[in-house]
Amino acid sequence: MDLSLGFSDGDLARIEYFIPTSTFGKMTGEWLDQAFPRGRLSNGSVELRGRPPRTLEAESDFSVTVRVAVQDATVHYLDGWPSVERVTGTVHIADRRLVGSVSEGHFFDARLRPGRFVVADILAEDPVFEWDARIDGRTEDAMRFLRESPLRQSFRSLVDNVDGSGPASLALDLRLPIASGIPTLEGSIDVTGNTLSVPSLREGFSDVSGRVRFDQDGMGGEGVSGSYLGHTVTAKIESVAERSGHTRVQLTGDADADYVARHLHNAGLLGSPEAQSMPILTRLEGSAPWQATIDVLERTDSGEAPVVLRVESSLLGAAVALPAPFYKAADTSVPLAVEARFADTEHRQMHLTLGSLASGIFDLRLDDGGYRLHRGAVRLGGEAARLPEQACISVSGRLQQAALSEWSAMVLAPGSGAPAEDALPTNVDLTIERLAMLGGEFARVRIRADGEPTGSWRASIAGPGVDGKLTIPADRLRQPVVADFERLVLTPVAGDDGDSVDPRKLPPLHFTCGSCTYGDTQLQDLEVITSRRSDGLSIDNLRVRTDGFLARADGAWTDDGSGNQRTRLDLRLGSDDLGKLLASLGHEGSATRGGPTELTLAASWDGPPSKFHLGALDGVLHFRAGQGTLTDVSRGTTGRLFGLLVVPDLPRRLKGDFSDIFEDGFVYKQIEGTFNIERGNAYTNDLTLDGSLARIDIACRTGLADEDYDQLITVTPKLSESLPLMPIWLVEKAIQTQLFNKLFAYQYSVTGSWEDPSVTPIVIEKPLTSDRS
Repeated sequence: MDLSLGFSDGDLARIEYFIPTSTFGKMTGEWLDQAFPRGRLSNGSVELRGRPPRTLEAESDFSVTVRVAVQDATVHYLDGWPSVERVTGTVHIADRRLVGSVSEGHFFDARLRPGRFVVADILAEDPVFEWDARIDGRTEDAMRFLRESPLRQSFRSLVDNVDGSGPASLALDLRLPIASGIPTLEGSIDVTGNTLSVPSLREGFSDVSGRVRFDQDGMGGEGVSGSYLGHTVTAKIESVAERSGHTRVQLTGDADADYVARHLHNAGLLGSPEAQSMPILTRLEGSAPWQATIDVLERTDSGEAPVVLRVESSLLGAAVALPAPFYKAADTSVPLAVEARFADTEHRQMHLTLGSLASGIFDLRLDDGGYRLHRGAVRLGGEAARLPEQACISVSGRLQQAALSEWSAMVLAPGSGAPAEDALPTNVDLTIERLAMLGGEFARVRIRADGEPTGSWRASIAGPGVDGKLTIPADRLRQPVVADFERLVLTPVAGDDGDSVDPRKLPPLHFTCGSCTYGDTQLQDLEVITSRRSDGLSIDNLRVRTDGFLARADGAWTDDGSGNQRTRLDLRLGSDDLGKLLASLGHEGSATRGGPTELTLAASWDGPPSKFHLGALDGVLHFRAGQGTLTDVSRGTTGRLFGLLVVPDLPRRLKGDFSDIFEDGFVYKQIEGTFNIERGNAYTNDLTLDGSLARIDIACRTGLADEDYDQLITVTPKLSESLPLMPIWLVEKAIQTQLFNKLFAYQYSVTGSWEDPSVTPIVIEKPLTSDRS
């Protein structure tokens, strides 16, 4: 047979009328019958050569060659796959091979580049349709192709939940068995300047560019970049092999506090995009690299597609300006992980871990178009946080150490108690192994506190050395924090827990303590009342009582705005017995007997009140003690104060030099003197110990910072009262001049350290004078 047929302007839906489809094998014939459901067959030809075989399987020289040109055709290459529309091209069948050349076509609104499709063996049992297609269009078309093809099973989490927009190029290498074999596919999508919206995010990604590869098992892509909330990010996309329909997107970038706030707001986890709306973010300084993993899971039975967002960062490069143990310098690392699960539109849950220091869990609910915290928990010390049953915020756990002043400066700042619209009650139950507070250190302290939505707090502090209660008002600008302690046992520690506290940020305070022990000093009825001023705090009243004295003071604690702090104190101290006063200040043994005492100190020093010590003062100290007996002065634990007045070794030295005068101690009528204190030294030239048998005058510099002496002590015996010498008395009477009190004066030079002073006697013989008594 040798037959050629030509035709034109036919209906592709009836292609079997133009070409002998039955001669191409059962599967290929049936495929051709449905492969072109629409379009025009503009022209074509069929050539038949040789003897037709009796059966398709029989050997024969018979051949069929078909050439067809089509226009505006629909190519339905396989059931379940999106058709190609508006195709212009040709179909050529020869030598058991079908080749389709496409010069123009469209997938949805995307344009198909010129290319071809092939059925390599049309007489095979299961012929394979092969097509290498290149398509230019938009991301919407590429996503629609994935959504409306059998690939949807592998990408359903992505295509059902992520919407893209922008230019895109799609490459498809399809291998589709026409009968019943397993399709294979390799493809890629190239996007430029796209926008992508992600479930549960108010604002998605912009300016997305890069290539994403995919096959029938999943997808992957590296080096995809874009902008998220104004920051450049790079993405890695992959499908999780062990979970069908699970797509994972990994993003990397840098973030500072403002960026974190904007993201939390964008994810519906924060009501405002401003960092100030989440106070802890205001403590983050600098920026740090982060990696975010977005897992888009397959839809649940309810139709929702859960999304899990996990953000991780080493925080390297960011400083965390929180009190210890959460303080972190910018050049150190602490692993932070935040995970949020968006199971549905009504409910969101967020988990947080900060190394081994803390963990948190927060439950948010949809309310009036936004998400609000319904309940939450923070656990300190390594254990996992667990949600409370009631609607509140729970803070619990254990800390090895903390400084109360640092936390109070942050928590109690005026204005920090302003009630938030969606505030929840807060319950705190913390155990602190070492708590720095009020200039001392306390062991095994338990703090319990209840915070109200109004911003007010009630707290208790209990431990072996402390028992007290705190009432913290919401209005901390006008109302004081009330601290009422029954017992305080303060162990002085090196350093100070108040260096970093700004007094301008502290509320007014009313502090009382029934029984307070500081080192060896026992204090009762301690009271401190402060009020706010523009540059810090005014110390309106400080009152303290012991068995040996009663003291009152007022002053101020200020900050000039540059971190330079100054404390001023005007102290008035009174005692009915100098001996009891000294004993109250820690002197061992009985230094004096009797002697009502008054002491005033007008002083100031750099730093907070807790920096008080004699070596740091500038000011004036005036001391006056009434009649008493000085027997001995031990150094004791707080003997530094009395070392200003009398060198500890001096009474013993006087007792040796004047045994008949000082045998039972130095009986004095009055001790009085004024010290000018400046630059770590105390100066006086009028310190006098006036006794009935002698007078002691002291002119000195006492080193308060270097703890040394440079003193000149003059002892003048009053011999007329101590020695009944008749001849000299008669001379005095004859010349009407008092000789004995001026005849002899003894001086002592005192030098060296406080711990080991050197007392050197100097004898001065004074000439007779004509002074009258």
